[in-house]
Amino acid sequence: MNDHDLMEAMFEAITGLKVEITDMKADITGIKTDMAGMKTDMADMKAELKADITNLRTELKSDIQKINIQLENDVIPRLNTIEECYTDTYKRYVAETDDIQQLKTDVSLLKAAVSRLYQSA
Repeated sequence: MNDHDLMEAMFEAITGLKVEITDMKADITGIKTDMAGMKTDMADMKAELKADITNLRTELKSDIQKINIQLENDVIPRLNTIEECYTDTYKRYVAETDDIQQLKTDVSLLKAAVSRLYQSA
């Protein structure tokens, strides 16, 4: 192989490398474009998710507020009424328990007195 053939072989090799590098540059440019598109898509998705989360928080706060209002205006007063009824009933039973015990004692005494009256007559 002479110098001319060697130069021509090197030129062809360099030309082939240039073509491959040009193809690689095109591929890299395509990848960069794809990446930019993906970044945009991800930014859009992130914005949508933030908006959805904000909406959900707002809805949850509203629902919690409604529940708290219902508890305050409806459930708690009813529970207080039920508690008062049970407490009053309990107090009456406790008070009447002593009275009932006294009545039992009085009835026993009356029975004994009546029984003695009939036996002595």
